[in-house]
Amino acid sequence: MLANSQITSTTLRVVTYVAATIALASYAQSQTVPSGGLDVPARNLPVPTTVSPQIQKLIGAPLRTNWNVLPATGAEWKPGTSAGGGLTLAMVLKAKLDKVPLPGAIAPGTPMSDVTKAGDTFQTNAMVDNILVSPDGFCDAGTKVYANGLDFKDPMLSPIYGDMKGFPPTILTSGTRDLLLSNTVRVHRKLRQAGIEATLQVFEGQSHAHYLRDDTAPETKEVFSEIARFFDRHLGK
Repeated sequence: MLANSQITSTTLRVVTYVAATIALASYAQSQTVPSGGLDVPARNLPVPTTVSPQIQKLIGAPLRTNWNVLPATGAEWKPGTSAGGGLTLAMVLKAKLDKVPLPGAIAPGTPMSDVTKAGDTFQTNAMVDNILVSPDGFCDAGTKVYANGLDFKDPMLSPIYGDMKGFPPTILTSGTRDLLLSNTVRVHRKLRQAGIEATLQVFEGQSHAHYLRDDTAPETKEVFSEIARFFDRHLGK
């Protein structure tokens, strides 16, 4: 049995902890959400030395040309399209609705899962991602063409707003400079909240889909080795 002095000491610590917790909760509840954002000074972002020379070359490249050429029709949008990640997620949602068999596993890469432009890295990585460049660039314009008047929160356009219960195991891939990093992170969290096995791999310094752009880069080999192992585990060899 504990001595009276030990009981008193333990009780005091518990009471102190509870009181501190209540005080912190009260303080948090009393704070208002700031109406403005965070002003960030202009600065130069050096190419990280912690990645391979091949990826350093991609990171140090100038902003993609034509990122601010905004297509107004489907015909204008045809050259250079890339929407596989978002379409993979939308396909699974549609398959669930139609009650058809689902894939054994999927690898949507870094999907455009929310075309409403919600998500932190639409702001923090704007003009940092040298592929997609800006949330107001060609992807946004292409989305408007594709949506053709539909609500941008329709899960067939923005799969993040769909029901992801019952999804197949999923492996997602992004980079720290990817404009769609938040889109990818949010999909990962939504899948995990739905009890789905989901893996998120994020690579140092990479913009959108840099891991696809040089097959000699060790990071590219690592990405696809991870995906292959994931598929082997769930699909069988």
